[in-house]
Amino acid sequence: MLGLDAELRRQVLRNYVDVVILRDVVERYSISNVVALRALIRHIMSAPTTRFSVNKFYHALRSQGVACTKNDLYAFLEYLTDAFLVYTAPTHARSEHVRRVNPRKVYAIDTGLLGAMAFHTMEDRGALLENLVYMHLRRQGMVPEYYITQTGSEVDFVVLPDAGGERQLIQVCWSLDQPHTRQREVAALLSAMDELRVQRGSIVTWLDADTSDDRLTIVPAWQWLLEA
Repeated sequence: MLGLDAELRRQVLRNYVDVVILRDVVERYSISNVVALRALIRHIMSAPTTRFSVNKFYHALRSQGVACTKNDLYAFLEYLTDAFLVYTAPTHARSEHVRRVNPRKVYAIDTGLLGAMAFHTMEDRGALLENLVYMHLRRQGMVPEYYITQTGSEVDFVVLPDAGGERQLIQVCWSLDQPHTRQREVAALLSAMDELRVQRGSIVTWLDADTSDDRLTIVPAWQWLLEA
């Protein structure tokens, strides 16, 4: 793959997705509504790391004239997860009802697929970085969740490494160069730490680093990946 030109790499990745769809999903589960399935995949690949609402997507398909049921969409999402094409992360909450009614965030198995499958160039580098961090956590055997603070701010990952271990809070942001961005990300993380009674948190960035705060660490992705 490294020796291929950019367009050929994208084509190889698209072919991989086609194989997953046809062999691991369509044939395995005898799916007849391939149009809706492909629409779901395109949506996920074009909007990774976002909260996905089956209800909203169902109505979006209906407005486009695509026939599908909500149960079909729930099943499709489960099939794509079983085929290791996408993963979903629930909200972190004690109440199972809260976890069930809130939308899950969606992630792709590989960041290369995001650029290959999207209709436009994948320019949201923050989303790509968050997807990378999520997949690294998964490879470590963790099952990340996201958290919404009482004021509505989002923290990307709540992780419980092992039974009885201390929760980790991880925020992902491409750059903290802008003061308002830094203030927003730090405030969200500190609020979540207070609400969940977690002593320390981390912000993973592309290049920024700062260890001056006793409560949180700002660490570049390359260093976090090596240490994690």
